[in-house]
Amino acid sequence: MPGAAKISVNRLNWIGDTMPEEPYPCSLKIRSGQKPIQGTIQLLSNNQATITLETPEYGVSPGQAAVFYAENRVLGGGWITKSL
Repeated sequence: MPGAAKISVNRLNWIGDTMPEEPYPCSLKIRSGQKPIQGTIQLLSNNQATITLETPEYGVSPGQAAVFYAENRVLGGGWITKSL
């Protein structure tokens, strides 16, 4: 089974300065001990987002948290609902 190239997130909590309207490059973690992976986040309505990963990631499952970063600064996070 191939790794996930896209991740859907809900219950998004954005703590960055301004919520970007366009796709925004960021790094993210889906496991606390993992090194950040690179992707692009597209914020949607109703506290949802879609993340497109630069490299497909194995082991992405609904219910896991996804935390977004700009360098070492936390931008926000949410809960994974689906991986594609």
